Amino acid sequence: MKTQLLKGVQPFWFWNGKMDHEEIVRQIDEMADKGVQGFLIHPRQGMDLPYLTEEFFDRVKTAVAQAKKHGMEVWLYDEYPYPSGVSAGQVMLDHPEYCCKALKKTVGTVSGGETLKMYCPWGKVISARAYRVRDGKCCFDEYQDVSAYIGTGYSDEIFQLSGLTAYNRKRFFTGVASKYLYWTAPEGEWKVYVFIEEVMKHFKYFENFVDPLNPEAIRYFLQTTHEQYKKHIGDEFGKTVKGIFTDEVTAFPPSQPWSPLLPGLVKEKYGRDLIDVLPALTEDMGPETQRIRFEYWDTAADAFINSYDKQVYEWCEAN
Repeated sequence: MKTQLLKGVQPFWFWNGKMDHEEIVRQIDEMADKGVQGFLIHPRQGMDLPYLTEEFFDRVKTAVAQAKKHGMEVWLYDEYPYPSGVSAGQVMLDHPEYCCKALKKTVGTVSGGETLKMYCPWGKVISARAYRVRDGKCCFDEYQDVSAYIGTGYSDEIFQLSGLTAYNRKRFFTGVASKYLYWTAPEGEWKVYVFIEEVMKHFKYFENFVDPLNPEAIRYFLQTTHEQYKKHIGDEFGKTVKGIFTDEVTAFPPSQPWSPLLPGLVKEKYGRDLIDVLPALTEDMGPETQRIRFEYWDTAADAFINSYDKQVYEWCEAN
């Protein structure tokens, strides 16, 4: 669908109630009577139909047919509700491997002979290094790999008085699974960095989000959303149906984008092993620090453009 300019006032039309065919027709007639020249169908919370089902598309067909009678434009919205990219959570349900990951850093210091006990987020350990400290400065070229000293632990200690029998009503728990470092340092001063790849949590409507740097994930989003609209109303693409709105997508997490694919992409583009220099993303690691950050952000931006923007654009151009 070629990029086009909207004609006149064309509101977001929230579908957030009982979606009767008659009511859809009535509201479109009312919009047309008041000079509204088009609308954007936006499924929202409260809609009494399951999203992207035959019943849902029956209502979409009704809306498109009625708009066509009035010469009005119809624009689609690619999500329920937002941000775009997950097909209302279906992408992550069908493919958990497409879930967005966040890079989490945990830092600790320890002196020779002492044991560092450090809880880290629950996720995949991608780097765990103890760097020697000399004269108060971290020597990033002198380190020990301490990943073998990380296992599973439980944090968040809880003492609970429960309603069981008198002799066992007092209980002590540790309830939150964590990655747990237990390392006794050799002679000298050490600064330990542990980087965890954690599944992003507590994000908007579906707890998680899709990895927007993964082209396979976005391809599945297009299959489960755009291709379904094409199947049901594709004969009106470029005619009554003018385009598809996409919303609030960026390289996630926004403050520090991450993907399991990112280190390989940096290696391919710049020849650098990003895992070797992860501390540089947040602090001074020497003369190469700014260059490392540029390579990281440049690669993340390109990955997002190629994975999301380009695929969505090319699908619309083709259809």
